[in-house]
Amino acid sequence: MSDTNTYSTRQAAEVLDLSQSTVQRMADEGQLPSYRTPGGFRRLDAGAVQEYRRTRISSTVTLVEPFGGDAA
Repeated sequence: MSDTNTYSTRQAAEVLDLSQSTVQRMADEGQLPSYRTPGGFRRLDAGAVQEYRRTRISSTVTLVEPFGGDAA
């Protein structure tokens, strides 16, 4: 993974609308692929973060059929 295809935990938290500590926990648990830089900073795979965001959004969307019956 190169740094151009990664997010810091802060950036990922902003993209996912989550706290930074939640993103860190998710990375520790393997829910988001990450690695540590030589300086000890965590970097997360940008594609995986975006995919998680798309999955999370699609799982929270509820489709409602238009009202087409008789109003009783």
